[in-house]
Amino acid sequence: MFNLKQVVKNTMIDNELRSGHFSKDSPKVSKLLHQKFSSPEVLLFNLGYSLLAKSEGITEPEIIRVVGASFNPKPARICELLILEAHTTEIDLLLAAVALCSTDPILFSEVLESEGASGVANIVSSVHAYLNKSNNTDSLTPQAQNLMAAICLDKVRHLHMSTLTVPDRISYFQYVDDHILKIISDPLASRLKIMLETSLKLYKKRITA
Repeated sequence: MFNLKQVVKNTMIDNELRSGHFSKDSPKVSKLLHQKFSSPEVLLFNLGYSLLAKSEGITEPEIIRVVGASFNPKPARICELLILEAHTTEIDLLLAAVALCSTDPILFSEVLESEGASGVANIVSSVHAYLNKSNNTDSLTPQAQNLMAAICLDKVRHLHMSTLTVPDRISYFQYVDDHILKIISDPLASRLKIMLETSLKLYKKRITA
């Protein structure tokens, strides 16, 4: 089994790892990061993204795409929503978004904290539980609500490309409709909530037409 902590411990983090990958994979969002965050924060984000790319690859096996097609990677899409629609100023929230794209978000968030991203693990733990339909009664901060909304919005937007069966797609958007939208209650998360509600309505019309 791949040991991410061991990779972090044994790998030298050079300048290329800290600055090269995300800017190539998502130039637009990389530019947004440089506009909105300090250089140390951008370096930390690039490190988190690079660790994810090196350990697991930035792949989306649940999405059907034409072989060789270019696309904005999932972490970038979610972070773009958080920056442009939620106006987030917390780099830890963006790093939590990266962690939640991992196959083991809890472990990955612990690795990020060991690299200086304090607060990521708590955000990831609470959001991850809701996204996986666990019995979670933790209240979410407005920013964590925005993160959950952004992740769900991105998934709904790509359901038409998903490997999920139609019944599983319907089950997912019903869960979002019945549970996730009720959790996203803070006014500071209203913009992404409205966008999520709109996407759900459009997808329901498409799938039932």
